[in-house]
Amino acid sequence: MNNKQLTIVALKAVAIYLFIKALLGISNSVGMLITLNTWFGGLSATFVWLSGVIVIAISVILAILIWRFANSIAKSMMGDETNRLVDIANENNIEAILLSILGLFLMIYGISSLSYAISHIFTIAESKQYPEGVPADYITYAIVQFVVFLVGLSLIVKPQRWGLFLQKLRTLGLENK
Repeated sequence: MNNKQLTIVALKAVAIYLFIKALLGISNSVGMLITLNTWFGGLSATFVWLSGVIVIAISVILAILIWRFANSIAKSMMGDETNRLVDIANENNIEAILLSILGLFLMIYGISSLSYAISHIFTIAESKQYPEGVPADYITYAIVQFVVFLVGLSLIVKPQRWGLFLQKLRTLGLENK
């Protein structure tokens, strides 16, 4: 199996995971609707349903796009190493593969948490519960989830650089003899 094929398989696995996560988000949206109407009463049901549908639709569309364009994404990610065979026995390759898998998880977790955080911010802003505006902790949570997404994306795109960074951290403070 070459690098491109391995990357395509990983991207399609991510697309399936993202699609399943979107389907699981349907129950969260219904629960959010019930909870918000119980707590705030005057909240527009259309607004709450629309925010839930938008979050789910973005996830489903992203999953479909990743699945559909996995070949093109893999080609752009691999560059010159597209046809090189993957040597699983090589320690650096194993580390790069594991870092990429971690990156996929962080990217999906970050984007799904970010979409939840943004919909929650809009819901709070719509509810007028806080007259001084949306509390800073909600905005901070959204920013942190965006950073998690970016770290995951960088782990996918440049796992070798992260490997070098981790290697430097492992040898930090050790004397070369």
